[in-house]
Amino acid sequence: MTDLDEVLERFQMGGLEYGGGFANHGPMAAEALVALGHPALLTGWVDLYAPRLPPFSPGRAIAPAGRAAARGDASRFADWVATYEAEIARDGVRAVLAREVAALAPGLFAGAAHGLLRVAHAARAIGRGETPVRVREVAFGLGYWAGSYQTLPGEPGARPERDPIDALLTLEPVPPAARAGGAFTDAVRALDAHAPF
Repeated sequence: MTDLDEVLERFQMGGLEYGGGFANHGPMAAEALVALGHPALLTGWVDLYAPRLPPFSPGRAIAPAGRAAARGDASRFADWVATYEAEIARDGVRAVLAREVAALAPGLFAGAAHGLLRVAHAARAIGRGETPVRVREVAFGLGYWAGSYQTLPGEPGARPERDPIDALLTLEPVPPAARAGGAFTDAVRALDAHAPF
């Protein structure tokens, strides 16, 4: 299996996360292997990585009125993928990318930025040749980004109160008792309640 589209199809049969919240790195690494000139490594990669993924079950598109409430809801991953598949079918992949990357940018931290990364790898693959499976990979990336949407604390676009260097040198760390264990995204969530941040 040295064809990127075959590998992406196989990874699209797996869930967007596995093992309690780890992003499915399969399609991103596969695209990177091809971009780096190592397509012969795809078979080994997919055979090693794909078995750890739970099966992906198709979802239902989310109505526009319900999208704001569904952002950041990991239980809606499949619904988000279906939403973006429908939008891409209607508007085209480039129009959806232009619109949704801007709309999702405030939640860039989604899944430790893996939503953005999955979209970027899919877009780079499309740059080498647009195929249905690569276009669908954009829907998977956007779906992961929307379903794991997470903003950083603070008001986007607000004027800085301090010089960035000064802020880094004087910032009080989150107290150990308030630090969340587990995923990196959980640790960042603790910043919401940390007033000095």
